[in-house]
Amino acid sequence: MSKVVRIVGVMLLVLLFFTLGPQVHQAYMFKKRVASIVQLAEATRDQVEQFYSKQKRLPNAREAAQFHVDGDGYFKSIDYDAEKSMVVVTMGIRDEQFAIRAEEKGGNISWSCRTISFREADLPNQCR
Repeated sequence: MSKVVRIVGVMLLVLLFFTLGPQVHQAYMFKKRVASIVQLAEATRDQVEQFYSKQKRLPNAREAAQFHVDGDGYFKSIDYDAEKSMVVVTMGIRDEQFAIRAEEKGGNISWSCRTISFREADLPNQCR
């Protein structure tokens, strides 16, 4: 009897692996892709910081276009929104967005990452 129980247990584990394995892998790959997009957004953030260090102010709406990054299918664009002082990432799947927001304090900028309409659980830890 215990041999049958072991065989059934192994069969259930194999079934579980083949059922959930692809979904788990897909979720992992999506989060990995989002993390790489966050890195691109952080590169744009760094460009805004360089602008700030030279100009002693954040870019205005007219200057924001220089920070635009075209998407690659997984994301549509990365833009600097001068009105809200944030780098905004628009994802390619459902136009969901998250942002890295600038806040001026004593001649320096601090940044915080937050979701706009993107599922928070899919953001890397540094953006939650």
